[in-house]
Amino acid sequence: MSSTDQALMVGRLSVALSRLTRWLRRGDTSGLGPGSIGALATVARSGPIRLGDLATREDMAPPTLTRVVALLEEQHLVSKGPDPADRRATLVGITPQGQDLMDRLVEARMQRLSERVAALDEEQREILVRAVPVLEALTAQS
Repeated sequence: MSSTDQALMVGRLSVALSRLTRWLRRGDTSGLGPGSIGALATVARSGPIRLGDLATREDMAPPTLTRVVALLEEQHLVSKGPDPADRRATLVGITPQGQDLMDRLVEARMQRLSERVAALDEEQREILVRAVPVLEALTAQS
């Protein structure tokens, strides 16, 4: 593949992924922004996590993350507490309400995406099945 062809493909992929992400988010009725949902999802996946580690994983400046976590805490979606290994550090964990919200968001997104995939023809679905490991490899490198 020439560098020009690769640049075109990368541009198309970027636009397609952005549009797909926006389309999936449009179905969200939680009232939370993408940054808050991303932080909540990371806390749900990682278990209790230090604020600094969460900021790094979400690529957020610490003051921004502090505001996001405060919002999530106000809505009883996360709770903060001391790190038993280092009392100076703060851990953020998901609450049952937060986990319930994440479960509902994931289910709704999966349902919407499943309907869209079902509307593809058989050849397109086969191509998509082969592309998933490639997309996973792209995200694993972040």
